[in-house]
Amino acid sequence: MNLHIVVSVLPWVREYQPQPLRLPIEVGGRRSFYTPDGRLLGLARPLCIEVKPLAKLRESPDLDGRKGAIERALGALGEDFVIWTEEDIEAEPLFPNAKLVWSNAQNATSAGVVEACAALRGCAFSAMGEVVDLLGGGREGWRMALALIGLKVLAVDLARHIDGEAAVRLGTRGWI
Repeated sequence: MNLHIVVSVLPWVREYQPQPLRLPIEVGGRRSFYTPDGRLLGLARPLCIEVKPLAKLRESPDLDGRKGAIERALGALGEDFVIWTEEDIEAEPLFPNAKLVWSNAQNATSAGVVEACAALRGCAFSAMGEVVDLLGGGREGWRMALALIGLKVLAVDLARHIDGEAAVRLGTRGWI
């Protein structure tokens, strides 16, 4: 669930696919199959993700001898491979920020989002405080600004603290 929350709000992720394929690999002369935990679309090349607890990854950083075979097989398909641990997914402030914008997006109404997009259309802004003010200010302005980030209407660097000075730009959805 934590992975889903983080990747669903990353500005550069267009789509997240859980367990997207069953990949034939050969390790030590034996054929087997590998299924990545997820695939992210939105970069130049799809990115397949393996999620491992850090302690388990330390025991076997080469995934029991399969890592090279996985990288070769995915590379042949034009895809990249990365291993993430709970430290990557739950990093501060990335994970708390991702949870914050995700939960606000889940609570936003369609009518509120349409109204907020209309309020921002044609306006110049570069900081979160400006967006919040354009959305009426106060707690509700912040909630809607965070929801628009979670919906990818707006984008911020989720790995940095989100305050009134945080840089903001248009996201990947062209609703404004």
